[in-house]
Amino acid sequence: MNANQLLLALGALLLLMIVTTTLNRTYILALSETIENQLRFEAVNYAQSLTELVFSASEEFDQLDALLGGMNNINDPQKRFSRVTLFGDSLFAIISLTPDTTLPLGITGRIAHIQVFSRQNEFFQAEAETRATINRR
Repeated sequence: MNANQLLLALGALLLLMIVTTTLNRTYILALSETIENQLRFEAVNYAQSLTELVFSASEEFDQLDALLGGMNNINDPQKRFSRVTLFGDSLFAIISLTPDTTLPLGITGRIAHIQVFSRQNEFFQAEAETRATINRR
């Protein structure tokens, strides 16, 4: 083999390494994005589940503070909801209730503000948020 063929072979190997590295990097980025999207999807589903919990608790409108009023501190494990996802990540949620207020159409009721967080190291990161109106039945 002469020097030109050797350089051509080395160049082909170098190009193959660059293409392989780029493909691996693209795959890892896509996988990371998929996992982040799955976490957001799980957070939205968790917020929906908590919305249904709030609506079921509205049967006892006068007892809402006793049932859900204390679940409003994300830093206190006793005052937040938590769930482990399919990937092993933890989601945490709080529910803040407003006092009785006049809702649209002149109905008296309350608003439940539901926030879902994930934990990133020692910090909480918001993943989903929703509000539900609760009126007397």
